Amino acid sequence: MTSPKAIIRLKLVANQAKPSPVLGQSLGQYGINIMDFCKKFNSGTKNLKDGIVVPINVLIYSQTSFTIVAKTPSTSFLIKKLANIEKGSSMTKKKIIPKIKLFYCVKKFIIWLSLKNVILY
Repeated sequence: MTSPKAIIRLKLVANQAKPSPVLGQSLGQYGINIMDFCKKFNSGTKNLKDGIVVPINVLIYSQTSFTIVAKTPSTSFLIKKLANIEKGSSMTKKKIIPKIKLFYCVKKFIIWLSLKNVILY
C-alpha cells in the first residue's frame, strides 16, 4: 500500500468508542466517517476488558481508506489496574502505594505480550 497521508495518535477506551468532539476534530478534517471508525474500533477491541485505555495510531490513506493500529496500554495504567488504585502517590517517597506480588506481575506481563501491536481492520 502507499504511504499514509496522515497518522493520528489517539487514546480510546476499549469497546466504548462513540462519535465525540475529539474524534470529530481529529478524523473529520481528513474526511473519515466517524461512525465507520467507531464500529471498526469497537469490533477490533471486543476481546479486551472494558475500561482499558488503548493507544492507537490511525493511518489515513484516503477519505475511505484507513487502518487502525492498536498499541499496548501504558505500563503505569497496567500497574494501577493491577494494584487496584486510581492514581499514584501524591507524595513521592513519603506515601507508599501497595506492593504487587511477582506472580501477578508475570501473569499481567503475559497478557501484555498478547496485546502487543495488534492491528485492527
